[in-house]
Amino acid sequence: TQVSDETIKSFLADSHLIGQLRIRPWLMTALLGFPREGRLATDADLQMRRALSLALDRNRMASICFGGTKQQCSPATGGLITKGLAGYLGDGGDLNSKHDVAAAQALLRAWDAASSRRTVRIGVPFPDFLPLAREVKAEWQSALGLDVQLDFGESKTINDKASKGAFDIMVKGFLVDYDSPHNWLTNVDNQCHVGVVNPQFQSLVASGDIKQPVASLGAYAKAVQLLADDAACPALVYKQAVQLVKPWVRGAGGNTLYENYWTGISILKH
Repeated sequence: TQVSDETIKSFLADSHLIGQLRIRPWLMTALLGFPREGRLATDADLQMRRALSLALDRNRMASICFGGTKQQCSPATGGLITKGLAGYLGDGGDLNSKHDVAAAQALLRAWDAASSRRTVRIGVPFPDFLPLAREVKAEWQSALGLDVQLDFGESKTINDKASKGAFDIMVKGFLVDYDSPHNWLTNVDNQCHVGVVNPQFQSLVASGDIKQPVASLGAYAKAVQLLADDAACPALVYKQAVQLVKPWVRGAGGNTLYENYWTGISILKH
């Protein structure tokens, strides 16, 4: 639900109204994708990918979100899968999501001792992700001294350029369809290329796919952890939903996937 910054701030500041503000994770993870056609999607680039992830302040990212509403995103520290869904690694489960500029700088030096590979190219195929991409650019320039080239435009044009190797990194997202890690792990392909082609990852996903949903979670979680450890497609923020619900309304709300059916909402006498 779209709620303005001003409204959210006023509810947060009012002890009588704050209880009417409902915020929950909602459907999407924004991430950095390292496509196979770019220059950073190999095992040899692990240090650079980790450096790029560690250099980012995810609290700052969440404050920017998709257009500037702080409460509509939360920092993504638990891996690719949105908080509240099966396969979420837990808060802090992705060690590469920690904001650690010194560690990022050390990794960058180890990856590029001659300082000859300090240009990165970012593609943004959807306008909603442009505020995040601009913040990514600013933080990498400030923390790592990188030359960051940013290109955005119509989705087909940007994706066509990406398929020809024009970008090292894509800033985009994954919108969940149903609550199973299978939905994520079999659809992130080129966004998480270096992780997806890892034989261990493939084996874990295949193992999860042949089991009943509850029994599959262990294998799937290990696969999600591999993506996080490889910084294959670092998550930036988890999208959130915001609802304002009066105290005399019963049955309103939802979870990470759905809003409650309106037929189950009632208005109490007040």
